Amino acid sequence: MAMIKVVLFWTLVAASAAFSILPQQNPVQVFVHDTALLLVSIHFENPAWEYYHVKWVFLTKNHPILVYVVDNCRGAPGTQERTCHHSTELHEVYQQRASISQEASLVLKNVQPEDAGMYQITVQGLDVLGTAQVTLIVEESRQDVIPAVGKERACLRPTQHQSPTTAAVLAEPAQPFTSDLPSSAASCGERLARDGLGERRHCL
Repeated sequence: MAMIKVVLFWTLVAASAAFSILPQQNPVQVFVHDTALLLVSIHFENPAWEYYHVKWVFLTKNHPILVYVVDNCRGAPGTQERTCHHSTELHEVYQQRASISQEASLVLKNVQPEDAGMYQITVQGLDVLGTAQVTLIVEESRQDVIPAVGKERACLRPTQHQSPTTAAVLAEPAQPFTSDLPSSAASCGERLARDGLGERRHCL
């Protein structure tokens, strides 16, 4: 058993030395409804590779997104004569939203809040295997931020109007005073209103 573990260890080291996959940005931050690009870079030590298989998965919800395969390559590596067959298979949930760009990078359109989380790419060749993870952060849209501020200000205006300053109160014209009391009492109330006395007083 110990010998098997040693052999497996050296196999993984050799595979990692022959192949690398690195996220170019992590985390990736976008606004709602924007397009997210989970950019990765793939490097094969052996440029004469003939096949590789890419799988993107939304780890947070354990949802497969797509499978991308490059095979049947012909021609000298690094030349214009080099041609390969490319095929992509999308999960039904991502039919209109996901695609592959720039080697094996994931493009996710019309991002929603529920798309936030961890994504994983797995790349497998004839003798290599590697994985990388990218975190996607989804922020509130720019359009939603400005109206929210406007609503807050709109809510503040009535409060300010309901609590006028003392100077504003004094500047307002006196309201007419009416009463069902006898004329002498009404006259007293009129005097109090005219004099601008805010305290409660009794007419004698």
